[in-house]
Amino acid sequence: MGKLSITRLQWAVILLGLFYLAATVLLDVRYEFSETLPEKASEIEKLLDSGSEYLQFCTPPTRFVFLKKHKCASSSFQNIFNNFQKAFGLPTLTPLFGSYGGGYPSRMKPSFFASPIDLTRYSIKCHHRLNLPLQLSIFAGAKFFTSLRAPFATFHSSFNFHYSRFSTTKRIEARECNTACWSEPFRTLLGGRLNVSLGAFLDELDGVFDQTVPWSFRSKNFQAFELGLDAFNDSQSYVEEEIAKLDEAFDLVMLQEYFFESLVLLSRELCVDYRLMYVNFRMTTSNDYASSERFSPSQMATFNRFFAQDIAIYDHFNRTFWEKVAEFGVENMKKEKARLEFVFEECNLNPDFCRFPVSKILKTVTTAEAESPPSVEELLFTMKESGGWCPDGVQKEMSAGRATKCTQLDSGYNRTV
Repeated sequence: MGKLSITRLQWAVILLGLFYLAATVLLDVRYEFSETLPEKASEIEKLLDSGSEYLQFCTPPTRFVFLKKHKCASSSFQNIFNNFQKAFGLPTLTPLFGSYGGGYPSRMKPSFFASPIDLTRYSIKCHHRLNLPLQLSIFAGAKFFTSLRAPFATFHSSFNFHYSRFSTTKRIEARECNTACWSEPFRTLLGGRLNVSLGAFLDELDGVFDQTVPWSFRSKNFQAFELGLDAFNDSQSYVEEEIAKLDEAFDLVMLQEYFFESLVLLSRELCVDYRLMYVNFRMTTSNDYASSERFSPSQMATFNRFFAQDIAIYDHFNRTFWEKVAEFGVENMKKEKARLEFVFEECNLNPDFCRFPVSKILKTVTTAEAESPPSVEELLFTMKESGGWCPDGVQKEMSAGRATKCTQLDSGYNRTV
């Protein structure tokens, strides 16, 4: 048998066929991912434009209240409100005591912010304890927002943030501008001990808990406390009534576990393009915080008793969150979530993609602008009365009339190092 010979024409046909096959595969892949991974600038713009039709039919709010709660992705959400504030030139109240506003842990008091205090136009986006009736009055017409997180994950994260990472008193004392009263109430409840695990703390909690210990709300219904509830009132009827008030007041309660879905809904409330929603994540959340499997039934039973309010609040707003998603459209949410995730990926690679014009912050000169902050004695008394006393850190320096190394505090009280 002779050798098989292939003519140039046959080679051309074979190569053409291979090229066609490769092109078909590539086109199929491109088609499959084209909705979320466009490569050309024109496709990026088209993708964004197709997802922002709603901007034609809404108006951004001129005032907002963001209740920044602890360990609920609140810093990431706060950065989004920073973007919104800058883009539209909206002034916001500035905390007087570290990152805490309104005399925290007191329910929010308007005078306990840095001057100027213009309650007719200013918004709020800092840590504070909700004072719902008052805030509904002084922020009339504003949109209200906050975030929640699964209660056990929140407590686990808070326990680590406020207590576990401080293995020695020297590490606590080394913190400059210490307004958070690190390690409390856990250190006091445990008789001064550090390095106690969360499981061991839950084993002892029933026997050592004392609501008169400062910052004890961190170990009982912490989320409910920051939402303005009486964290020590275990009446079911009381909790149900308070949840109903919160549900009526808040335009959107976001969930840390569903960050991007929350941002899709938030973008509609703020009436902004997804690029304005972009933030760099400050930290990642350990999956351990979301799991209770390595804790005993007895430990979890203790947790459930001490955080019954938090559990009820989260269950309610988890349900209403998904009702909002259903109203938005489940399939539509999937598409918008993919679109939003793409924007974040693009901005991570090219920060200029998410730059936006910054408006001049609108401020007015009012009689409130000339007011001085409350006296040191008034501030410390308000915090102590609300369970926020701390014998060390900034409060110790303030009580002694010394500089705190907290810029806002020292400038507010005309103190220098």
